[in-house]
Amino acid sequence: MLLRYAAERFPDVKYVCVIDVDNVLATNLSSEMLLETADQIYAKRNIFGVSATSAPYYYDISALRCSAFFEKNIYPEIMSAKGNMLGYYKFMRDNLFKVQREFTRSHVRLCESAFNGLCVYRPSDYFSSSYIGEDQDDVCEHVILNQRIANSTGEKILVDNRLILAMPPEHGPQSFASFMGRRALKVSGMLG
Repeated sequence: MLLRYAAERFPDVKYVCVIDVDNVLATNLSSEMLLETADQIYAKRNIFGVSATSAPYYYDISALRCSAFFEKNIYPEIMSAKGNMLGYYKFMRDNLFKVQREFTRSHVRLCESAFNGLCVYRPSDYFSSSYIGEDQDDVCEHVILNQRIANSTGEKILVDNRLILAMPPEHGPQSFASFMGRRALKVSGMLG
């Protein structure tokens, strides 16, 4: 709905910037850096979008698909693991946290899908795509959108190491005590 609204009301924009409205925006993001990063979607011929990274780790593994690094749909396993707190932590530590550390250390930055709190698109690509997928209830919405664009353009998303957001603490590697404390706060409604 929002995608169609933007396409109808703002057809002549130079960029479309999709941003999570949670604490990733706590970072002091410079408008100059954002524009410099965004300009790459026109300067480089092999990318349709530019995604942010985060410090200390790239965290958004549910939206990440890189044929050169990671292509697993981890979302259903995360949802399944949530039933048992100890099992959930072990799953996150052995799978998600491990991939977050490895991707952050890697040099792979051209992906079929990435988001990580902020992504800038060419409007023509973004407006011609959709977040809605058939039989994909258990797939991150950014993957659906980005893979459609990647398939139609033959291009990729660049995860730009210069566009650094704050990693929400609850989304990255953490100790068992910290993980359990945050889960308890989230379940009680005290943490969003």
